[in-house]
Amino acid sequence: MHKREFAHTRLVFTIHNAADQGVFPATSLEKTGLPKEVYPRITHAKQLNFTKAGVEFADAITTVSPTYAREITKDKVISGGLHSLFRAHHIVGILNGIDTYHWNPKTDPFIPHHFDSTSWKEGKALNKKALRDRLKLPHEEKVPILATIARLGEAKGIPLLVEVLPALLRESVQVVLLGEGDPSLSATLEKLAAKHPRKLSFIAGFDDELAHLIEAGADMYLMPSLYEPCGLNQMYSMVYGTVPIVRATGGLVDTVEDFDPDARTGTGFVFRDYAADDFLGAIKRALALYKKPTYWAVLVQNCMSQDFSWSTSARRYDAIYREILARR
Repeated sequence: MHKREFAHTRLVFTIHNAADQGVFPATSLEKTGLPKEVYPRITHAKQLNFTKAGVEFADAITTVSPTYAREITKDKVISGGLHSLFRAHHIVGILNGIDTYHWNPKTDPFIPHHFDSTSWKEGKALNKKALRDRLKLPHEEKVPILATIARLGEAKGIPLLVEVLPALLRESVQVVLLGEGDPSLSATLEKLAAKHPRKLSFIAGFDDELAHLIEAGADMYLMPSLYEPCGLNQMYSMVYGTVPIVRATGGLVDTVEDFDPDARTGTGFVFRDYAADDFLGAIKRALALYKKPTYWAVLVQNCMSQDFSWSTSARRYDAIYREILARR
């Protein structure tokens, strides 16, 4: 355990996804070179578990959002079965930041038309045209584009999105989906896109340049995650004036506030239950507001005024590092 060399070293253990735990057979224990007396602190369910080891031996534990920090102390599924362990320790939730050099509509090299909070209407319109040209979608000026960029799987809520798509496509919308993952979900989306070529574009795989154009050209971003430790796309979306529609879980709770037309506060549309009716209801609220340009402009401005840079998060990490170094 290198006791002498690291006697005064302090450790911050950061959990991104509590379900990804670094689990290995118990027979791997002898390969670690660790004394047998530590085995109970590094095993869970009779297996070597590196997440448990990190939690047990860390001087401070962080994760990537305040809400997720609370969720993993209560929810057996989200925590990967370690909720009791997490509950016994103090876990600090610190939101991730985004790379504001790489994701910036004023300078983004991947989008044809740059814009900021004073020119978003023109910028959106021009990038929307470029997106439709690239995906061969018809140009319909008053029709909003709703987009998702995600790994196709349950965690990102793609089964729920597939469930609501038939009803959603009956609305005056166009939907753009970029992602790869579950072959059955991919096949279903390909069939739906073939059936609705004027309303749905599904691009299997990932393309960074296209992802930027989607964020710049879309009007709304769909993020119905089953769980979400932090999430980045809702932040990218707001920076690009693309309004997020999200489920209230993890970092989505901490970054997206439901829009209140009367108070003119909020940055998106939030639904709570992982259910088709709730998701579709949030989308319809967004579509109704989209038809009210004055309110929509307020919402977009609210989104684009958010600061998701690493500045605040870095200061919080710095404070934790300094605090544990000061311990004796």
